[in-house]
Amino acid sequence: MPTSSNREEYTVRDPLYGFVDLTARENRILDTFPLQRLARIKQLAHTYIVYPSAVHTRLEHSLGTLNTAGRMCDQLGLRKDEKEAVRAAALLHDVGHGPFSHLFEEIMRAVNGESHGHEEVTRLIIEHDSSVRQALGALRAEVLNVLDGNSLLS
Repeated sequence: MPTSSNREEYTVRDPLYGFVDLTARENRILDTFPLQRLARIKQLAHTYIVYPSAVHTRLEHSLGTLNTAGRMCDQLGLRKDEKEAVRAAALLHDVGHGPFSHLFEEIMRAVNGESHGHEEVTRLIIEHDSSVRQALGALRAEVLNVLDGNSLLS
């Protein structure tokens, strides 16, 4: 990812959606460790063993989700600030996944008896990880509202 702080927009190439534009804030979010670790987590876990071409990561999925969410915001006529919150939430929505994706939640439940789903871990990361907090800035509360299913429409 480009690191120049004076740029307002970045572009990444997605195999499904073509060129996906990112704002400077979205690029800062993408550049955090919690997001970058998703590049090592397969979206479809071990499905690639049976279907070798079914391989993409949670990071690629998150970029596609950001793109699709932005297009939906445009169709719904959301304001720029609402769209910004929705796109950031889409980018972060899977940040709480551990290795082996949903299977990891079952392992954690067996190990510590707690039933934290990736959604709750995502919320904890957004609330407490300093790099994510800094990248989101004042948008953090709105992103948490979106992830909680609260309406942005007033």
